[in-house]
Amino acid sequence: MAKSTKKPLPVRRGNYSEDKAIGIRIRASRADVKLSQNELGEILGVSFQQIQKYERGTNRISGSRILVMCRALKTDPNTLLGWMERPNTLDGAGFDLEAYRLSRDLSRLPDRVKKNMRTLIRSILQETIEN
Repeated sequence: MAKSTKKPLPVRRGNYSEDKAIGIRIRASRADVKLSQNELGEILGVSFQQIQKYERGTNRISGSRILVMCRALKTDPNTLLGWMERPNTLDGAGFDLEAYRLSRDLSRLPDRVKKNMRTLIRSILQETIEN
């Protein structure tokens, strides 16, 4: 009987949660500049499936590819790598794009308006919960 020549799969080392967090920031940055996964893939010379893998944290991104991605997303490596503050809404369901966009828009309002918006949102939530 011949021995199997299959090699065992390599064990993934590193920090998967960091890869996932980088992917979330990539998706948020892509949404900011209104690029589809397909469009970003074309710029990087990869498929949209590869962009999905980057955004999920399944595949790691090389340093040179991060630089090209930053140019396409009009951001810098500090942002994608999480070295600068950025909304990171990750729950069991994944990234909530609408919550991110709402948070981003609210953060741009003048401070005097933010308090009124918070009051409005809380009253809407209260009515939603009661009904």
